[in-house]
Amino acid sequence: MFSLLTNSNGDTLIKSKNEIIEELGWNTLNINEYEGKNFEVYKYFESEFEKLISTNAELYGIEPVIFYIDNSTICNAFATKRNGYNIMGITKGYPILFGDKFKEDFFDSLIFAAFLNNESVSDGFASLYKNENFSFSKFMLDCSIHFTFHHEFRHLLQFNVIKDKTDNHLAENCFERPFDLKKHILEYDADKSAANKVVLYAASVLRKFGFRTDGEFLALIYCALGSLFITRVLFNYGLVGQWQEPLKPNPMKFYTKKNWHPHPAIRALNLLDSFNVFISDGYPHLKIETQKLITNSMGITKLYLDKLLPNVDTAGLIFGDMFSEIEKSNEYNNYLHNEALSDPIIQKLIDKSL
Repeated sequence: MFSLLTNSNGDTLIKSKNEIIEELGWNTLNINEYEGKNFEVYKYFESEFEKLISTNAELYGIEPVIFYIDNSTICNAFATKRNGYNIMGITKGYPILFGDKFKEDFFDSLIFAAFLNNESVSDGFASLYKNENFSFSKFMLDCSIHFTFHHEFRHLLQFNVIKDKTDNHLAENCFERPFDLKKHILEYDADKSAANKVVLYAASVLRKFGFRTDGEFLALIYCALGSLFITRVLFNYGLVGQWQEPLKPNPMKFYTKKNWHPHPAIRALNLLDSFNVFISDGYPHLKIETQKLITNSMGITKLYLDKLLPNVDTAGLIFGDMFSEIEKSNEYNNYLHNEALSDPIIQKLIDKSL
């Protein structure tokens, strides 16, 4: 993969991705050093991210976008604007941990989610389950990948609105940081944008497999949001960084104006609201009900965690974390929403999409 760049004299330069990464001094994972399952996982993630970049970079006019897997065992994803380069990356810990945790047998019990619903949606779940070409675990892993890509890609779009020459970098892990409202706003916007893209991805899967009913579409939507909740849970409980079983959840203490990222429970409510609003506006025939969206997506999250954490009160864990500070979470989400609407970076992105 080569990138066309222009120097101060207007001369066109051609640099390979590896040359650019070497120039920046970053440590790239060599996938070819692996074999078997790990090689397949790394190649799959690399292929999916590269395909999404190929589709979106030209569409949004920020070519080239350089993707690489960083040779780090932590689980992270990031977007960087540096020396004029648009860079998106994941760490090598991310594919292995997420690929391992989204195992097929964890989703065998998803068919029981059908009993939470009316006949149409129950039939939709059954139709997905019976289709030999459809895999719940692959779909939910792909939803997580699409969310991660579009979240980081939105950061690149944000960075490209900024006209100064400073470098910019945002990563997914919630490290302890001094509070930065601007970064909270950018993360809020990236989550909302990526959530909308995942709904569109679910619609594309509906067409790809020839599913036609509203019940099938709703089942996909419930699974998609469940996937994003699971992704948030894995980060929030520290489970993505644990290699040995039994896994021990360690939920992050609730906060509002702290760190570079909003608290995961606040982010989860943003995802729920984004799905609800986007589906109501874009697919009104589905007659989406907020309570059904919550019940199903959280129910799917619980089914998953019951398998992952068999000796833990997962219901208390999930619902206590998500709803114990519901008023403060909603209040802070509304605050970020209003701040985002008045933010010049977000305003420019909104204007470009109109």
